[in-house]
Amino acid sequence: MKNRQEFHTEKGVHTFKHEETSLNYGGGVRLQMRNGIYSDLRFDVQEQYDIRQFSWTLGYRFNELL
Repeated sequence: MKNRQEFHTEKGVHTFKHEETSLNYGGGVRLQMRNGIYSDLRFDVQEQYDIRQFSWTLGYRFNELL
């Protein structure tokens, strides 16, 4: 992971630069039934900011009409 800050002064101009890289990972599962109803469970983690997110989605997939 990278976390870097720089501050420069040149000819009376102040410049602040901040760069960071964070590891972000997650996983999930999906249940899909024949009648078009589906459910998603997902868990995501972002290490640098210690953020954990859990989500649950319930939906309906409309069939294409031919």
